[in-house]
Amino acid sequence: MLDGAPPRRLRGVATLAIVFPSLIVPRRALAWARYEDVAALRAAGALRARGDDVIVLDALASFGARVTDAGGGEITVGVSDDALAARLPAGDDEIFVAPHPLARQTLDALVDALSAAAPAARITRGLPPHDPHTPPAWEALDLAARAAAQAALHDGDAWSPAALPIDARDAGGWSSGELDRELGRAASLGATSVVITSPTATLGAAAVEDAIARCHARGFDFATRDGVDAGAVSDESLRRLALREQHLAITATSDVDALAGLVERAGAVPLIVVADVGGPDQREADVNRALERLVAAVDRHGLSARARALPGGVDVGEFLWTLDARLGAGAGPKKIIMNVTYRCNNRCTFCATGTRTQLDGNHDRQRELLAKYRALGVKLLDLDGGEPTLNPRLFELVGHARRLGYEKVNVTTNARMASYRDYAHKLTRCGVTSVLVSLHGPDAQTHAQNVGVAEAFDQTCLGARNLVAEAPPSVELGANITLTKSNHKKLRQVAELVCSLGLGWFNLQFLTPFGRATSSVAPDTAEAAKEAMRVIDEFRDRLKFQVINLPFCFMPGYEEFLLGDLLKLERHMLFVNNDEVNLFEYLRERRTKKPVCEACPRAVFCGGFYELDDVPEPTWLVSPEDLVRPIRRELPGPGAPAT
Repeated sequence: MLDGAPPRRLRGVATLAIVFPSLIVPRRALAWARYEDVAALRAAGALRARGDDVIVLDALASFGARVTDAGGGEITVGVSDDALAARLPAGDDEIFVAPHPLARQTLDALVDALSAAAPAARITRGLPPHDPHTPPAWEALDLAARAAAQAALHDGDAWSPAALPIDARDAGGWSSGELDRELGRAASLGATSVVITSPTATLGAAAVEDAIARCHARGFDFATRDGVDAGAVSDESLRRLALREQHLAITATSDVDALAGLVERAGAVPLIVVADVGGPDQREADVNRALERLVAAVDRHGLSARARALPGGVDVGEFLWTLDARLGAGAGPKKIIMNVTYRCNNRCTFCATGTRTQLDGNHDRQRELLAKYRALGVKLLDLDGGEPTLNPRLFELVGHARRLGYEKVNVTTNARMASYRDYAHKLTRCGVTSVLVSLHGPDAQTHAQNVGVAEAFDQTCLGARNLVAEAPPSVELGANITLTKSNHKKLRQVAELVCSLGLGWFNLQFLTPFGRATSSVAPDTAEAAKEAMRVIDEFRDRLKFQVINLPFCFMPGYEEFLLGDLLKLERHMLFVNNDEVNLFEYLRERRTKKPVCEACPRAVFCGGFYELDDVPEPTWLVSPEDLVRPIRRELPGPGAPAT
């Protein structure tokens, strides 16, 4: 086996074989891996051009190619070594095994399989010298097998899985002539789709316009792997794309103003913003900056987005998991939280609405808001306050919401009204699907320290027992605690109480910095998070948990319980005076990012750390005439202020 040796002239005697191996890649990098065989195909094209008989055994373009789990978050892409070796022809062959950094850790297994199939062959680890701009030898492949393999490896990219990749570059950069030649070859081979893998993000408007025209002239859509720059898209390009009803991929590195201008000009052409992250030249902070640009484009312009993992650098699996969650949450509200009243019979030390006017919301306006959001597809509703059970028309609102089609309606309450058995019966049978009881201590003293009312603990516990006794099986019951200096070390005892009351789930809520929630009330966040982890470990078999208002970094390994913080972007809050706000943005006003956040895989979604030292008192005091202010038609998007 002689690495790098020149090929023997075997024309008419035997056949040269170029073998491209299966690859092991991070699961998120599947789309990138699909076209990594092009270099091997160019080498085959160079040998064919000088008259050698060449076959290509390509693990990414063979019948039976598939994606299999390689463990450790990685996947194997292609066909097995034995399947490749079985396709070798008999004879005194010379075999070149294409090197690749994402091939198996060593190629020993593949070389052994090839040696067994062709014991007389000379096997070289490496490709023969060739011009890197030689057209790929697509004709050396069974294109039907390649199309089937690419379909099996397809992971949802916008272009066709059977597209032939074209890299129209030469030593001087982009070459229209080379592009035209490659498009012609693709058409002659019977291809119906192509994707340009050249770095089109660096092209000017004239080159982009020329490429679109040449693709369309050959009957192909203009599809690129990495997207074009927003500033390089002319009105003529948009006109051509619109005629074919075709989307256009734009790179996330585009200038902000250029992207905004393109959105205005695009008309009927759908735009998708794309970003490649995780390559050898990127660090974690670079990945976050790229994803932040992607999210900004989605939030500001409502565009579709796609991020693709590049191998060889940062493992971006967790970054892209967070991005998927962020984009999914930002697609529109899935839940609304309606403050039905600002009246309350507790005086909680941490209350975010404690200084508000003691008024109920206007019932007719609240019905209008419920109808507005239901028409937008929202199916989840949380009725809150103040104390919602003090609103005398609470049951009417619940019934109206269910008639509108809200599938789940929750009431969050201190349960003191439910200490009256008849009220507990009515509350659990008015149409609610869940009731969440606020419980802020395991004993009367601790609870009173937090809610400001001595008798509240006994009434809340009795109310919880009545709810359990009266609720039909279809109504889910749970508890909620806001962690403070006086109760966080007693969290285990509270969990025991929740179990003894017969409640099935337990929300652990960290302070939000509004109203009375100041640093004088807040516990040490890291210490409270440790208590939360200990309690989850002990009670996870008995209670369902959700942790709210806490950055991921305080509870590593407990991400499944912290989704409540992420999902706030899916929730809009409706205040008593009919203000509508995106809850994620509403809370982010008091959160800050710190240096440690730059490399965090949750940064693109996490709002950062809460600042509790200078907490503003609520400014939303309302008068009776405020309760009938008009309902605005548009949704508050990210960054939109309340009206």
